[in-house]
Amino acid sequence: MKGEKVVEKAVLQEELSLQRHLRKLVDLVVEEEGFSVEKLPTKFEQYYFLTDSSSGRRCVDGRKPRETYSNGSVIKFTEYADNLYNGSQFAGGSNGELGALMVVTELKEGVAKSVIFKACQNNNVRLGNHNDDNHGEIKDKIALGDRKNGCGKEDKQAEGKLLMYKNIETGEDVKESRIQWIKKNDGLYPALTGSHNESKDGAGINFKKRTTFNTKQAVDEENSIFNLDVREMYEFAPQIYEELSENIKKEMSMKDFRDEMVKAVVKDYLQTLGALGGPNVVWIRGDLS
Repeated sequence: MKGEKVVEKAVLQEELSLQRHLRKLVDLVVEEEGFSVEKLPTKFEQYYFLTDSSSGRRCVDGRKPRETYSNGSVIKFTEYADNLYNGSQFAGGSNGELGALMVVTELKEGVAKSVIFKACQNNNVRLGNHNDDNHGEIKDKIALGDRKNGCGKEDKQAEGKLLMYKNIETGEDVKESRIQWIKKNDGLYPALTGSHNESKDGAGINFKKRTTFNTKQAVDEENSIFNLDVREMYEFAPQIYEELSENIKKEMSMKDFRDEMVKAVVKDYLQTLGALGGPNVVWIRGDLS
């Protein structure tokens, strides 16, 4: 019994040490972007549940999914089952990971897509992002399936309003749009519906492992927030690193790469919130006091 308690204590101390490290990285970006930090209000804790990366990456968007389709020979629309919308959240879903990788490594988009896809494929992680039904206005399912926008982050990036991407070169190696990239690889691509009713007081940053925000339940109970699963980036970055060229690995250690990827997804998140007129306060969900 005593030995078990010693092990328990060691595990807890290791977890707290990791979260302190994440907090330092987040604080650097928060200060740079002019945000402030508070602890996640207790009332939102109930909405965090276990994540399943095989169900597809999700955007930080706090709206409810209406339906999705897979890009087979026929586009099929299906209503969401309750357990299918629990993938980890980044700004723009998989495109948030993609953008962070391009910023950190200066890879061109086509190469970066290949790296992200291989890392996901080898670790049972499904790609994902979304469009929307123009807040409930688009009723026709074919028209909705053809919709090429609706992710606010992607729209603002295209408008040049996310400064972290200003020097990124897409290059001539891009043979498909990011939407096509996700669809053709059987990625999660739901249509989100309804108005943006996320809390105006703060936006979540989740430090806890293997958890994410239950958007569907929170929307139903009118308690939705934006949420970034920064811990998942910390955990998944080594798998991305494995797919990089040896030249990049010689220039950057895995530890440095992981830290830079964490900072990049946080910067992406905060700049997206800023461009969309979202909260300027982030709520940290973790075990630190």
